[in-house]
Amino acid sequence: MASDPYIRFRDPDDLGLRPPDASLYTTPAISILKPSGMGLDTDPAKAYADIDQQVHVEVSNKGTDDAAATVTVWAYGFGTSPGATAGYAGSLGGVTGTSKAVTIPHGSTGSTTAVNIDWRPDPLEVGGTERHFCIRANVFVDLNDQQPPAGSPAGTPPALDPTTNVRHAQRNMTLLPKPTTLKAIEFHLAIGNPDDERAQEFSFEVREVRGELDHNELAHLRQTRWIDRKFKEALVLRGSAGRTKIAPARRKADTVALQRGRQSGHELKQRLKANELGDVKLQLAFGTGDTGAIHRFDVFQHGRHGLIGSARVMTIAVPEKLLEGRYETETD
Repeated sequence: MASDPYIRFRDPDDLGLRPPDASLYTTPAISILKPSGMGLDTDPAKAYADIDQQVHVEVSNKGTDDAAATVTVWAYGFGTSPGATAGYAGSLGGVTGTSKAVTIPHGSTGSTTAVNIDWRPDPLEVGGTERHFCIRANVFVDLNDQQPPAGSPAGTPPALDPTTNVRHAQRNMTLLPKPTTLKAIEFHLAIGNPDDERAQEFSFEVREVRGELDHNELAHLRQTRWIDRKFKEALVLRGSAGRTKIAPARRKADTVALQRGRQSGHELKQRLKANELGDVKLQLAFGTGDTGAIHRFDVFQHGRHGLIGSARVMTIAVPEKLLEGRYETETD
C-alpha cells in the first residue's frame, strides 16, 4: 500500500476513517504551542498576536512504507470582528501557507509524529478584541494531494475538504491581542514517586487560597525583606513610610496553571516510574494589581492511596524600585 499519510480527528485515533460522530472542525491533532511564563491562556485553540508561537500538527501514516511527506498550514480569519475582513493570514503565508517536510514512519498513529511551524500573528490580523480563525492543514506525499495544486496560478487558494479528505484537517480557534497588563511568574515545585518498586499515576491540582492570613503566614511574612519591622501592630510594606499595608488580594489571579511536559491546567495527571523525581511548574499571571497585595496558592500531589504532599506558594506585589534594593541578608 506504500505510504498513506492522514490527520486524525479524535482521540483515540480514528485511523483516518472520518467517523460520523467526529467533530470535523476541532481536531486534537492541531494545536497552538505558546511560551510558558507569560500568563497566556493554555487553551490549545487560542493564539496571541505579536508573540512567537507554533502551530503543532500531529500526522499519521497507515501505509506499509515510511512517508517522506510535507505538511502545509494556513490561518484563515473570518470577518466577525470590527475592522476585520475574511482571508488567509499573511503571517502564516497567505493563500500559499507555510510548509515543512516530515518523515512519518509506517504504521504510526496518534501523536507519534508531529511538526511545529513558527507563527507570530500580526496585531492587525486581530481586528478587534478577538477574532475567529481556522488553522487548516494538509499532509501529502503525492503532488496530486498538494493544496493549492502544483502549477496553479499565483494566488490560488487551497481547496481543503476536511469532511471527506483524510489528508486535510481544520481546528477552529481564537486569535487574541497580546496581553499588556499581565505580570507573569513561574515556580518549579519538586514532585516524585515514593514507591521504590512500582510506577504509579499521580494527580496534581492547584487552588488559589482566599480569606484572611493565618498565624503561620503572618509569621513567615514578617521574616521577609518586604516587611518594615518598625511596625509591630500590622504588616507594612518596607519603604512606604507606614502607608502601604500588606493584605490578601481583593481579586483572584488572572491565570493559574500547572505545567508538566505538554500538559497544562488546574489539574494534571502524570505517570512516574519507581523512585522517579521531577518537577511541576506553577504558572501565575496577575494584572497591575494593588501594591502590598498577597496571593496564595496550594498545590497538591495525590497518589493511589491519597495525598502524597502539598506546598503553599505566596506572592506579594511590590514596587519595581523595591526589587532593585540591596539587602544584607536573604530575609532583610
